[in-house]
Amino acid sequence: DSALGIVPLLGVDEAELYQGMAQGVSAIVNEFERAGTEDDLYCLSYVLHGKTGSDTRTFPNGTLDEGRPAGLTLSDFKQHQYARLAHLSDAHVLALRLYTTAAFKSLNRYLRTFN
Repeated sequence: DSALGIVPLLGVDEAELYQGMAQGVSAIVNEFERAGTEDDLYCLSYVLHGKTGSDTRTFPNGTLDEGRPAGLTLSDFKQHQYARLAHLSDAHVLALRLYTTAAFKSLNRYLRTFN
């Protein structure tokens, strides 16, 4: 199965996958708006527009950005030395930030229920 790559696990054809990759952040936002839960949308808004330490909402996996320095925006994460070293795109950084929130449950759901 690993020889098939990740595309079959995503439940989309390759053309749709590459189109989404080309759209970057807007594809992520569109997917969350189309299929996200209330918590997913909350986390998306926080990651896109909030600052670390500005929200103390607690989810089952913890408090948003607990332990991080206060005042960091998505732009600050994009400028982090490791993000620059890895040549991460805006969409990569957004996806990684989202995965550290309660949105991880929805992101994992499709991969864990693949038949």
